[in-house]
Amino acid sequence: MKKKQFYKELQKIFEIKKISEEMLLSEVNFDSLKILELISLQEMYFQRLNIKPSDYSKCKKIKDIVKIFKIEND
Repeated sequence: MKKKQFYKELQKIFEIKKISEEMLLSEVNFDSLKILELISLQEMYFQRLNIKPSDYSKCKKIKDIVKIFKIEND
């Protein structure tokens, strides 16, 4: 998945209109329900990635999520 499409998915999950890599997850109500949605996204599009639920908890910014999903620039 390209970065632009991944950002669109994150916008849906976090219910926001604009997103940036430096955005703090605390600003977008990052909680256990959002982690479940990210796990669902991973299972749907990124089956080969082995992301543990604890990996999501370590994320502080959007760029951390991009990193664990191994999304590269378009």
